[in-house]
Amino acid sequence: AASEGLILKPSKPCGKCAVGIFVDAGFASGWGTEEGTNPGSAKPRAGYIAELMGCPAIWCSKLQTSIATSTMEAEYTALPMALRAAIPLLDVTQAITAGLNASDGRIATFKATLHEGSQGALALAESPAGRDTPRPKLYALKLHWLRPWLHRPSKDISINFIDTSKQKADMLTKALPPAHFESSRKLSMGW
Repeated sequence: AASEGLILKPSKPCGKCAVGIFVDAGFASGWGTEEGTNPGSAKPRAGYIAELMGCPAIWCSKLQTSIATSTMEAEYTALPMALRAAIPLLDVTQAITAGLNASDGRIATFKATLHEGSQGALALAESPAGRDTPRPKLYALKLHWLRPWLHRPSKDISINFIDTSKQKADMLTKALPPAHFESSRKLSMGW
C-alpha cells in the first residue's frame, strides 16, 4: 500500500542537528530456534537504528562476533557497534553545517543520544575508567573505547535509558509477536 514503507518526517532543528541511536541486543538470540550443535545459536544479535532529525538514516541487525555470558554483556557490546555508526554522522553534520555557513548556531550544534534498554550496560558505559568489572580486561580491550566519547567536554554524545516499549531497535534483535513487531515498526517507520 502507498502508506507502507519508510515515512520520513524530519523534526525541526531547534538549534540542533540531533542524532538518536536506538540500541538493542538479544541475548543468545538463536537459542532454541537452531540446532544446539551450531555455536552461532548462542551468539547475541545486536541491532541499532540511527536517526537524523527523527528520520531513520542507518540501521543494522547482525550477530555479535563472540558469545556473551549475560544480557548486560550483550547490550554493552552492542553500544560501541552503534556508536561506530554515529561518529561518521558527526562528521557529515559538521560538513553540512560548514557548507551552509551556519555559524550563527541555528543548526550548528550536533547532539547524539544513544538509547539503551539495559540499566547494567548503561551504568558500565557511564562508569569512570578503572572501575572494576567482572571481565575488566575484555571490556578494556574491546569495548571501553566508547567511554571517552561519552565523557567529552562538548557533551555532544550522551547515553540514556529507554523503556522496551519505546525501543525502536527491538524488532532488529529477536522474533517478536505480531502486535509487538507492529508497535516497534510504527515507532521506527511511522506505519
